[in-house]
Amino acid sequence: MEITRIPSVACTLVSNDLLYRGKVGTGFDDATIKEISKLMKELKEIRKPIANKVLDEKTSKWLETMLMVENQLR
Repeated sequence: MEITRIPSVACTLVSNDLLYRGKVGTGFDDATIKEISKLMKELKEIRKPIANKVLDEKTSKWLETMLMVENQLR
């Protein structure tokens, strides 16, 4: 199955725990999504690393973290 979208979640680190803040878009174009989806298929699925419920709880898949970024809106 080919991934056609890559929803992401926004979390903040509070006292060494991740706290869910909501869903965010990636801004990736179709070619980039295809490239990333190939890489994602190789990652190990893990249990959800945050305690609180998230949107799309039943359909969400959590993958091992390979890259974490910090960003800021201006």
